[in-house]
Amino acid sequence: MQVHQPDLEQLAGTHYNLARAYWDHLGGNKAENIEQVINHAGKALEFYTYGSAPEDWAFLHSRLGAAYQERLQGNPVENLEQAVKHTELSLKVYERQTYPQYWAAAQFTLGETIQKSTRGDRAENIEKAISYYMHSLQVFTRQDFPRQWAVTQRSLAFAYEDRMRGERAENIGRAIEHYRQALEVYTRPAYPEQWADLQNCLARAFRKRSQDKRPEDLDLALQCCMAALEVHTRQAYPDKWAEHELLFGMLLMEHKHGDRAAYVGQAIQHFRAALEVITEADYPEIWPGIQAALAAAIREQEQGKTGAR
Repeated sequence: MQVHQPDLEQLAGTHYNLARAYWDHLGGNKAENIEQVINHAGKALEFYTYGSAPEDWAFLHSRLGAAYQERLQGNPVENLEQAVKHTELSLKVYERQTYPQYWAAAQFTLGETIQKSTRGDRAENIEKAISYYMHSLQVFTRQDFPRQWAVTQRSLAFAYEDRMRGERAENIGRAIEHYRQALEVYTRPAYPEQWADLQNCLARAFRKRSQDKRPEDLDLALQCCMAALEVHTRQAYPDKWAEHELLFGMLLMEHKHGDRAAYVGQAIQHFRAALEVITEADYPEIWPGIQAALAAAIREQEQGKTGAR
């Protein structure tokens, strides 16, 4: 049976709207919703072409790029390749001058995708990601697009933490600065969960920088860890709570100044707290490491008690 053009257009419009709707509601079953975005956007593109409907065509490719970048099913390497392909196609329409917001979003997606990629030279991929993020910030300013600006600041921080080129301490310092900029938008009253996540990121960054003979950064890391625990409680966020407890214990064991015995005693408490959630059955890959850290702390505590007699 032949399908008439008005019917085809109506069907394509339905797929278009469904792709947009599923993308806007990723909060449910994210994996399934992403599959729906890919399915409906692909079907809509059977009708919307670059020549007949360039704006709709570009929008669908941009959604496909973002969906493949976050896809949880399928081959991760192939998903990222598809993300790059579709995002670059959208840039045939989304130029900086005519569609600045969509152009910036595409730059951000390319940055996220290339940073995750395991293909090619890792160091070069990170440099490219940083460049794409900086491009997006030409449009996503603090004043005009605060949320997008903050998200990009956070991604830049991740990139600088992973950066292989340049001085390590300088890269970590830049990461810390970008995390702090993101916190200008992700405040505790407005975005408590994101605020706590960023506190955890800062704690880890300060810990890395402390390894470059900056012991004062351990105190800053401990402060950030304590702040994160104020939001990520055992009851509300057990997994994140356990993660913070573990990091807290590691930071205390690395602290070489002040009352060492007190630090070790507190570290033991935090390791034991983390193990309330991180069980051998649920986390077999990291449970042994925590047990080893706990055993080392207990051993040091016992040696300290023996030496004090």
